[in-house]
Amino acid sequence: SAQRDVALGAVPGLLAAFRETERRPLLGWELPDWLTASEDPVWQVIASVYAEPMTRPASLPPSQGRQLYELVLAAAPRRAVEIGSFLGVSTLWMASALRRLGGGQVTAVDVFAPRLPFAPTHCGCILDPAGFAAAAARAGVAAHVMLAPGDSRAFARGLTPRDHGSIDFLFIDGDHSVGGCLDDFLTFLPFVRVGGQILLHD
Repeated sequence: SAQRDVALGAVPGLLAAFRETERRPLLGWELPDWLTASEDPVWQVIASVYAEPMTRPASLPPSQGRQLYELVLAAAPRRAVEIGSFLGVSTLWMASALRRLGGGQVTAVDVFAPRLPFAPTHCGCILDPAGFAAAAARAGVAAHVMLAPGDSRAFARGLTPRDHGSIDFLFIDGDHSVGGCLDDFLTFLPFVRVGGQILLHD
């Protein structure tokens, strides 16, 4: 069969046509009423980001997002670092907790490269993964978010001895292999303060 190149910008339309032709349902997380009915702009924006089909299964479900929110509230970090941001769902949950605390910042480390469809959903295409920065602005939490484009090793190379013990809350959710996760854990452990918290996800 013949092959042809397709412009990246055309992929979302092609996927929509594919879903319609194949009668593929749009999967998504079931959102709780308190999230969808809230008048708080943070919760409204988080609910809108969950409308992106690729959030399932690739992002935290709302129940885990709320757990992450509560963990950040309890830890009250001044500096949080997230390894692996993807669409920014977890970043927004963390930033919303920091907003409630009245301070602190989460650094979102990710390559922020376009994401094409993947099995089993074949339902989404993210052309601008860092676009959630605009969502953070709409939610009023942009001051609590800093993007760090690149992989975790590149980010770690930018840290200095002065950064030792400076991270209060570390969320590792990037390379999901055992080796990659262990590498992130050992690389960033010296930069987490004594008494700080490290959370690892799937």
